[in-house]
Amino acid sequence: MTIKITRQPAFSGYFGKVKLNIDGYSKVKIKSGETKVIECDRREVILQVKEFGSWSNKLSVNEGDHVEITKKSWDFWYVFFISAFSGIYLMFSPVAIWITFIWILFITAMPFFLFPTYELTKIE
Repeated sequence: MTIKITRQPAFSGYFGKVKLNIDGYSKVKIKSGETKVIECDRREVILQVKEFGSWSNKLSVNEGDHVEITKKSWDFWYVFFISAFSGIYLMFSPVAIWITFIWILFITAMPFFLFPTYELTKIE
């Protein structure tokens, strides 16, 4: 069985590769803007993207399906607003800068572990 997979170009994660899990096992790495054709032994497989704790929905695919990997829009805006808030907060904060910096890193990283960052969809 063959499956065609396309990863849409995105600003964040542009230079990195994401792991595409097929039935729970990491089989393929795909970079931004790349299209790959994957051969599988089964008639139906479940795909999911994982990268540094980020993940996607699980998608069941069959022979000849074309799957698209996209980034969720909240990813860019969340990082943008946290960065802007952090800069303003650091300018006016009486607290030690290193403590504030560690707290900001923690807040920035948490949603990527709690919410899906990627989305898998079938293209007709």
